[in-house]
Amino acid sequence: MKIIPLHKRIIKEALQAEGLPNKYTFLGYALHLFEEDEFVASFNTDKEGDMSLMGFCWWPEEALLFKNQKKAKEIAKYSRYEAVVVMLLDIGKRHLIIRIDKPPS
Repeated sequence: MKIIPLHKRIIKEALQAEGLPNKYTFLGYALHLFEEDEFVASFNTDKEGDMSLMGFCWWPEEALLFKNQKKAKEIAKYSRYEAVVVMLLDIGKRHLIIRIDKPPS
């Protein structure tokens, strides 16, 4: 999975700010519901794209992952709870979530 240069810089800065080593595995982009502190775990839509069904989870390990930010943003539009795109990293014994979209105001 390829990470765009801007996101590589954001990851590096976040790891430095938290005092974490620059060793990670990029798992993908996920959708985070800011107010509920939940993640989108599943997404289904009809062929016309008129109706959709989303499932949610509390743990990032169970989140639906996308290979690119563009696809994640497309799916976020279906969320009535205003999901934001985050990057999910495996940093060893835990996961790190880095928000790249602005939270809803």
